[in-house]
Amino acid sequence: MFIRAKHLLTVLSAMALLGCRGTTAPSIAVEGIRVTPSTLTLHLDETARLSAAVTPENATDYTLGWRSDNPIVAAVSDDGTVTAVSLGETVVHAVAGPVQGDCRVKVVPTEVSSVTVTPATLTLTVGQEGALSASVLPEDATDRSISWSSSDETLAMVSQEGVVTALAPGKVTIAAAAKNGVKGQCEVLCKAPFSFVVEMKEDGVWKDASQGIVSYPGGSVEVRLSVTEGEGKTFTWTVGDGRFARYEEGQVLFLTPGKTLLTVEASDGQKAEISLESSLSETFSLGSAAFAFGSLVPVGNKAENLVRVCWNRGTQTLPIPVDAYTVSSESALVAVSKAEDGFLVKALGEAGEALLRLKIGEWADQPLCTLRISGKWASGSEPLDGEELFPW
Repeated sequence: MFIRAKHLLTVLSAMALLGCRGTTAPSIAVEGIRVTPSTLTLHLDETARLSAAVTPENATDYTLGWRSDNPIVAAVSDDGTVTAVSLGETVVHAVAGPVQGDCRVKVVPTEVSSVTVTPATLTLTVGQEGALSASVLPEDATDRSISWSSSDETLAMVSQEGVVTALAPGKVTIAAAAKNGVKGQCEVLCKAPFSFVVEMKEDGVWKDASQGIVSYPGGSVEVRLSVTEGEGKTFTWTVGDGRFARYEEGQVLFLTPGKTLLTVEASDGQKAEISLESSLSETFSLGSAAFAFGSLVPVGNKAENLVRVCWNRGTQTLPIPVDAYTVSSESALVAVSKAEDGFLVKALGEAGEALLRLKIGEWADQPLCTLRISGKWASGSEPLDGEELFPW
């Protein structure tokens, strides 16, 4: 018994000695990896960070890495950050040796959340066009395209550029829709065409003036509007450039024979144009001389003679505004030039005849008067400057 006890003591002492010298702990292998989240949905260019936990928790001596089955769809960095690259699906793995954990990643489009149409309301006259625009949010939506449609194409139609055309009176909704069905809209009111008729009073009766207005020797005509639509509109009356006639409080007053246009424009831009023509039965004269023929005592080179063209209306002789006409001569015997109150004629000293021509706008272009030049002034004899060809 003593010997055995002694041997046992030796063994225990040896074991104690070995324990004091230290031992190597065994390596614990990774048995599993759990990735959180296990599924992930991202929009293009969006990022998210994954985390990974290993089992057992006391696993030792391992290195954790990340990889993507398809980095063209989604890429992953060393710290587990996933970036959506293109539409599609892939699997991202957390790897430790032969063991891995997975996260299924889906990259989806950024959807349109709202469509706003501007303006929100629109009023058009039948036959008129109006332009609409659409704004899409978010600005990084993958597909920002829209399509336009009309709730009633018998009332209004819309192009894919957003141009609305009113076809008939009524209310219609114009919509702009994204591919995912989100839409904005504009309420369009289509009104009956605005219309008005210019009328003139002839022999005490109001008549449609669309065929034109002719002035008789009275020199004026009453005019008015007959409005069928568009109460509340304002109107502007103009008569050509104002040289031949003018509009005053319901009357067109003719200043000289000729042709021009009476324009009536509504505040919405619609307008009517009526042809005006003064009576062609009137005659013209130079000053107070006869229309058809006149004679001129020749004058020296230094004398210029002021002459006016007059409109003989009934018993009146009215000077025509100087900017309403031109007078010219093809003869080298006289010089003709425009002056402030008429035109100047100068005989250049040779005997003969000079034909003057009168032109009023696009209407009158005709011989006005033949000037007969009977001879030269005697040497040293000249008329006074400003002597008139015909007494005024």
